[in-house]
Amino acid sequence: MLLLVIIPVLAAVTLGGIRIASSAQSAFAYQRVVQLANLNGKIIGLEQALQQERQDTITFIALGANGGRAAPRSPSSRLQLRVLSHGDYAVSSRWAAQVKSLLGDIGSGYSELTQQDARAAAAAIDGLGPLRTAATRSRLPALVVIRVYANKINTLLALDDQVAAGSSDPALNGGVRVAGLVSAMKDEASEEQALITAAQSSSLIGLNPGGFTAGIRQAITNAAAQQQANEAQFNSAATASQRQLFDSALSAPTVAGAQAQVQQALSLTPNSSPGAEDPVIANAKSSLYDVVNGVSSVEAQLVTSVIDRSTTLRNNAIRDVITWGSAVVLVLGFAFAATVVVGRSMTRPLHRLRSSALDVAGNRLPEAVRRINQSDGEAVPQEIVPIDVDSTDEIGEVARAFDQVHEAALGLASNEAALRGNISAMIVNLSRRT
Repeated sequence: MLLLVIIPVLAAVTLGGIRIASSAQSAFAYQRVVQLANLNGKIIGLEQALQQERQDTITFIALGANGGRAAPRSPSSRLQLRVLSHGDYAVSSRWAAQVKSLLGDIGSGYSELTQQDARAAAAAIDGLGPLRTAATRSRLPALVVIRVYANKINTLLALDDQVAAGSSDPALNGGVRVAGLVSAMKDEASEEQALITAAQSSSLIGLNPGGFTAGIRQAITNAAAQQQANEAQFNSAATASQRQLFDSALSAPTVAGAQAQVQQALSLTPNSSPGAEDPVIANAKSSLYDVVNGVSSVEAQLVTSVIDRSTTLRNNAIRDVITWGSAVVLVLGFAFAATVVVGRSMTRPLHRLRSSALDVAGNRLPEAVRRINQSDGEAVPQEIVPIDVDSTDEIGEVARAFDQVHEAALGLASNEAALRGNISAMIVNLSRRT
């Protein structure tokens, strides 16, 4: 009976345990995904702060002797440095502190690539101080400053690709990929802004006498090409709703229109004479600014959807653990109750059968045989007392069979006593005749 109950229970518990273990593993994996998604949200905030910091730093460099880096000891330059320190640097540092705090939670539970990217991101944050000092207090070229900021931002954004590393959900994987492409497009547009600013004169009017240098021109061309490539990948990877969100945010001006204005700015000739800022440059910078803002709104919504999706998947996995755990507990409870009921229904009649059988063998049957022997078979009981088991199952059948054995034993004892009586009578008769 125990085997009949235990075997299916063990099978159910084993299958349920496997399912619980799988759900628990998914819950832990999606918990890591949620942590990375939240980290990604903080990284996006830091990315945006660094982009603004880069733009203002390049503006400070481009001011030159007119309150810029070329006049580091002038009151106006000190004022600009204070604005950077208490404005852009303070904002970036707050975001960087939050990101570093979350990076510290990425331990051995994550993949080696994720841990490597986390260490690289932490190192990029640690290098912000030396970069700020070099950008504002040395003669580090503006193009180099832009590239270093771009490398740090790309290092931070590399963690975006690891958000869905522990997930097999297509919607989450697609959302992470699309959000990463949007972040890359935003940074490329922001980089173009900084490059155009770096090419302007010390008074931010017109172009430097050297115009767009070969390095800046190539950097703008590369950023524009990469942005177009990312946009093409976005259009192929994004869902209809994501494309609609992107198109509505960038309906005026479009990315293509902004790039056309950038190309017009690249075709300008150097201008060293004072005057108002060239309208082509102003339009290009304004269009890039609109692109950055529009893409930022799309990026924020996509990152939020990634966080929401990862949270939903984590909650579903936890719910599966609770559901399957409850199911296993219910199965065990039902098996225990069924075992108790079936066991009692079997053990009680078995106990009565055993005690009655022992009473028959030790008391009633020997007493009945003694009476039969004393009466030479004439005091045969008319009826036997049946065993107190009235069920119709196999135990009841065994009890009825034992009653038949009891009755047959009494019959045999009676016949034997009658035979002995007859023999005694024959011997008496023979003795009398003799």
